[in-house]
Amino acid sequence: MTSATATHTVILVGASGDLAERLLLPGLATLLEHSDREVSLIGTSRHEWEDGAWEAMLERSSESAGFAKDRLSQLLVASDARTVDPSDPDQLRSLLEDAEGSVALYLALPPAAMQGIGKALLEVGAPDDLRLVLEKPFGESGDDARDLNALVSRVLPEERIFRVDHFLGMNAVLGLLGMRFANRLIEPAWSADTIERVEIVFDEEIALEGRSSFYEGTGALVDMLQSHLLNVLALAAMERPESMDAGLFRDAMAGVLAATRLDGDPADASRRARYTASHGTPSYVDEDGVDASGDTETLAELRLAVDTPRWKGVPFILRSGKALGTNRRLLTAVLARAEGIEGLGSRPQSDRISVDLETGQVSLTLSLNADADPFSLAPTTAETHTPAPTLLPYGQVLAAVLDGVPLLAVRGDVAERCWDIVEPALTAWRANLVPLQEYAAGSDGPEDSLTFP
Repeated sequence: MTSATATHTVILVGASGDLAERLLLPGLATLLEHSDREVSLIGTSRHEWEDGAWEAMLERSSESAGFAKDRLSQLLVASDARTVDPSDPDQLRSLLEDAEGSVALYLALPPAAMQGIGKALLEVGAPDDLRLVLEKPFGESGDDARDLNALVSRVLPEERIFRVDHFLGMNAVLGLLGMRFANRLIEPAWSADTIERVEIVFDEEIALEGRSSFYEGTGALVDMLQSHLLNVLALAAMERPESMDAGLFRDAMAGVLAATRLDGDPADASRRARYTASHGTPSYVDEDGVDASGDTETLAELRLAVDTPRWKGVPFILRSGKALGTNRRLLTAVLARAEGIEGLGSRPQSDRISVDLETGQVSLTLSLNADADPFSLAPTTAETHTPAPTLLPYGQVLAAVLDGVPLLAVRGDVAERCWDIVEPALTAWRANLVPLQEYAAGSDGPEDSLTFP
């Protein structure tokens, strides 16, 4: 730690949780390593901290970011772990009074816990320089999100409320903007005139990894599609904003999501499934902490329509699942097939533009003359190679929070709209109108998939 005075204080509520160690603190480490921000960190938990637990967490987070274990502590002006109930107005007031500089109150908590802290903030009064940071999921339903929005809007203006979706801090996801709007080759083709379908897939090889307490109350649709993948869809389908001004950019995101809906009856336009034992992975229902009588899905798919002139008739398929055979994290635009020329092979296959949502690599697959026979056709792929980003996604998110720039934050109306889009499927699933399928762990998922092979 340095002896400087902090210009920012991050109060991390829920600091003893998995999210803080796995994502937040490593992201903070990359931000401080590559900037001159002077930050103090206060980590809070409702439970007593064991001796040395906070220091050990900082060390593991530093190593997770690729640094020496003591590097994060060195980069911080100060750090402190406290046992606090921030829904108690007196305890919250004391916490805020101890913070130096501008304050980011980061609630890495379930939605239900945010209500109590919001009410305490109303009683205490928010400091003039406070930024309130809310981790996803924002609410547990559309109505819950609207109630939470109504509460936090009484505490702070919208521009000082940061609803976090760390996918919006991923360089690869933000790279969709440059690919779409800065390239003469792609921009004219990015519409229903050329594209016949778009798939946004985030398949993971990993299973639960001890996160049953979170996953049992969430499932794949709420964990991934309702937030992360809908925001990716917004960047892929939005109209060109006039500039990267936060207001204009978020208006464009809101506009395209307002035009997005489930494409048909939930039984036809959605799929849900969960994994069974295979390849050394136990069945989901046999994982520790899982209610075997429940119906939590580990894979979700939705087919959506975007009712704008640009995308009329183009289905957008969103999919995410766990315990699958391959990590597949791609946005793929499938182009309509060309007619071809008689005598030059068979009819060309569909060309594809793919973006790797982790690395940012862009792949362009085209039908070209085959090497062995120039009068036949074969798919050929050209790929870009993107250098690794300096900051982890949560580093990008925290930079925007500390700088007070809401560009990468989810606006309140967007948070509500994302629930509205998925709730027809959720309602049908709860009524068992869509069967809960099964797939073997390590496989490609259920055979009845909405995605292309």
